[in-house]
Order: sequence, then C-alpha cells, then structure tokens
Amino acid sequence: MIGHSSRFAHRRSFCPLLLILTVFLCMVAVAQDQADKNKDKKPPTPGAMLAQGTMDFDTPEFTLTLVRSSQTVAALRTIRLRQHVNQ
Repeated sequence: MIGHSSRFAHRRSFCPLLLILTVFLCMVAVAQDQADKNKDKKPPTPGAMLAQGTMDFDTPEFTLTLVRSSQTVAALRTIRLRQHVNQ
C-alpha cells in the first residue's frame, strides 16, 4: 500500500505542472497571433481634419501644435524635447 500512495503523489505533482505548461503555451500562441496582426497593419493616414494642416505656437517653456480645422491640440512639446528632436 505504501507503493500505491507514492505513485499517486507523483501524479498529483505532475498535474499542476501540466496545467502551467498548457496555460503558458496558450499565452505564447495568443501573443504570436497579436504580433502577426500588428505586423500586417498599415500606418494610419491623416484624415480630412488634417487637410488644412497645423499651426505651431512657441512659448519659452513649450511648443503647442494645433489642428487648424478644429483648433484642438495635436502636440505639446517641452523645449527640452524639441531640442532633442531637432538634433
């Protein structure tokens, strides 16, 4: 009887490992599928709102970029960021 209980103990310790391996493989498959979908996507093209362009306003602390057609903020960059981008 002692031999029986050790044999079942081995099975009980194997089940969680099998479950963890199965979950891990499913996560890898889902991640790979998402990567494939993202690779096939084309970058978005500017819409009709950007047809009129943007306006830039410089202040001592930051640069504000507005969309002309809607007067909404397109970008807000600090001076440090602007200097880094221009280099």
